[in-house]
Amino acid sequence: MRKAIWLVLLTVLTWQTVFASDKLISRVDIDCLMVGSVPEAEYKNAAPVSPKVGATNRWLMVKIEYSVPRSSFKDPALKLRKDGYFLELSGFIDDLRVDVRVLVNTGFKHDGKIIYALCTGETEFYTVRCDGKRHLIQMFIPGKMLDRISRSPNGGVRQAVKNDFAVEVIFSAGGRELARGYQGIAGGRKKFEEALRMVPGNMIFNGWVLPRSQTPWALHETDDLDVEKFPAVNAGKSR
Repeated sequence: MRKAIWLVLLTVLTWQTVFASDKLISRVDIDCLMVGSVPEAEYKNAAPVSPKVGATNRWLMVKIEYSVPRSSFKDPALKLRKDGYFLELSGFIDDLRVDVRVLVNTGFKHDGKIIYALCTGETEFYTVRCDGKRHLIQMFIPGKMLDRISRSPNGGVRQAVKNDFAVEVIFSAGGRELARGYQGIAGGRKKFEEALRMVPGNMIFNGWVLPRSQTPWALHETDDLDVEKFPAVNAGKSR
């Protein structure tokens, strides 16, 4: 009986290990920050902008953090295939693609429900090292674009705040979805897709969520960030 219990326990522990090692992207955290058009000295802790800064100078920063597993980094293996030699390297995620969809509160309601606009964007990274650490991505919507989307009912400029945004982030590589994350809307994917159905056809703006490489932050404090492709591959296409 004791032997059977140990056998079951060993089976469970083995399954958990395989499952964990197969999960390349985990613990996705998303935050929305309103920042000035000049990069902050400490981009990881972007502070609220002074009220003196005009609404059209305030950018939306979509801050995305995620975890990758720690790889054992086995010795490279050189293999011969029909199409030639292939060098097998472990411990990296190549061509990591990140698709972002942002719902923006337009300032109007219909039947008591918020009318959202939709902004989309994407970025891609050459390679991400599986070092067991947290990695950071930043995407942006310029203030002048937000001004086009979000107005007050009397037609004036509406000062956007954090709660005006809901975000969906999708990670993929090699045509395979790796993870999803949601922020700013209770109910996750289901509620996000319900809100999408309320977006008017003329309020869909593809390519308006800019990768960091296409903003004033492109060359600012890059040491801790993965290398982004520039320009982003197929930028402007929505899923």
